[in-house]
Amino acid sequence: MGTKIDHDKLYKIQTYSFHDAVITVTESLYSRTEIDPPTKPNKWGHTLAPTVHADGSEHYYKYNHWEEVIAVVPLHFNYEDNLTEADKIKVVLETVDALQKAYASYPDGEISISWTMRRYVSMSRGEPNLQHLSPLSEERQRLMDAVEEAQWQGDFDQSDSAELELEYINTCISKGELYVPLF
Repeated sequence: MGTKIDHDKLYKIQTYSFHDAVITVTESLYSRTEIDPPTKPNKWGHTLAPTVHADGSEHYYKYNHWEEVIAVVPLHFNYEDNLTEADKIKVVLETVDALQKAYASYPDGEISISWTMRRYVSMSRGEPNLQHLSPLSEERQRLMDAVEEAQWQGDFDQSDSAELELEYINTCISKGELYVPLF
């Protein structure tokens, strides 16, 4: 059992000054609770649709979504190795790839792997410029928050727009992409 992460809260992962990168593996989960049939529309004006079972019976459910942390992998690079920033990113990406392979057959779960890396200001020539890129994991979280906020405010056009972007980002993540350009 991992650490439960609710989508509407901000969490900090404790790392130490010698950790140059941290990779987090999470599983998306949900629970559902059967509720009485609604007697009126919700605050956004929508009426909940029933789930129809094979026997034809109708049931109404309230869903709760969250993520659980399965693994946190801190990485430390030895200064004696004289790794460039590009070399460090390559090691992180190779580790992410290995974790993706390890969790590829995880039973009945939607696994997400995200990473963050401490960036040093001084970059020499020839190293990648990631200034105008954002990790897809961060963009995914931003869009999930935007969908929730738009729904909370009753702005369903904005919610639908953010959900389309979120669907695109999830497709990119499933293809193994790691960054999205900041336009």
